[in-house]
Amino acid sequence: MKIPAKLNAMVGDVIRKKWNKKGQSAVIYFHRVLTAPNPYFPDDPTVEELDLLLTILGECFRFASLQEIATRRCVTNNEKPMLGISFDDGYEDNYTHALPVLEKHGVKATFFVSSAGTREGILWQDKIIQCVEKVDGNPAYLNIGGDNYSGLSNLDIASNLMRSMKRQKVAEREQTLDAWVCDIDLKGFDRIMMTEKQIKTLADKGHHIGGHTHNHAILSAESIRFAKSEITENKEFLERVIQRPINLFCYPNGHPQLDINLDVHPQMLKEAGYIAAFTTLDGGIGMGDDPMLLPRFLPYRKNPYLRAWSAGKIAGENVW
Repeated sequence: MKIPAKLNAMVGDVIRKKWNKKGQSAVIYFHRVLTAPNPYFPDDPTVEELDLLLTILGECFRFASLQEIATRRCVTNNEKPMLGISFDDGYEDNYTHALPVLEKHGVKATFFVSSAGTREGILWQDKIIQCVEKVDGNPAYLNIGGDNYSGLSNLDIASNLMRSMKRQKVAEREQTLDAWVCDIDLKGFDRIMMTEKQIKTLADKGHHIGGHTHNHAILSAESIRFAKSEITENKEFLERVIQRPINLFCYPNGHPQLDINLDVHPQMLKEAGYIAAFTTLDGGIGMGDDPMLLPRFLPYRKNPYLRAWSAGKIAGENVW
């Protein structure tokens, strides 16, 4: 797709002058980068879509590290607003598919990694998908029969299970998954997460690695003691892998009213050595935002121009 330069310039000018007069920064995130659309990951771009999106966004924003954004926050004198790119969980296609596109555009991204996925090759939500695909539309084999799952597609079964199990305690969820593996005689899960070597290579190339808990645990669902262990085990694991400190974190799921105890978890992160943490609230990053509750959003629009426009508009909005 050929990109009209005049249209890019117009989009960038509107973003700066109409929607984001304060020069607020924005951080967007993805999970996977695919070779072809995947119904299990409808919001994630293909390689071609990411390439085009970064081309357009580069006309509207200046790509910046999340460290710079967390520190500087806003730009002045009609500069392009800053935009940070991030990826969650640690999927292997972040390395195999996203990295070449990032390098083409000269973008340094932040990868928020849940270390259990690195260690096991898979996280809980993808275990659900692989279990459902194994039984192929027969949820009774997973001991989850009933009207809620009768006649549903594999996609709908997996989506419903992920929603219902998302805020379970890690131990309870893992017990259920272990039982499924035994019941359906699943010999093992396919690896879909980055290896330690790939994470280390990203860091060596100048990208940043951030914390995302060990088990992709929603902190508000766990005890204070377990939440602390999720944060510290994750941080220690990743620092051992990349052989340098990490200081950025993003909350799994990331909604402050549902997933974060605002009186406990931000302070817990500070004590662990983090200087900034990101939620999943739509909005730009302004001067007055709490560094442990910075907004970060997912650009849902599939059309790259609409994604760029929506990112620019959201960047000018305030969260709190």
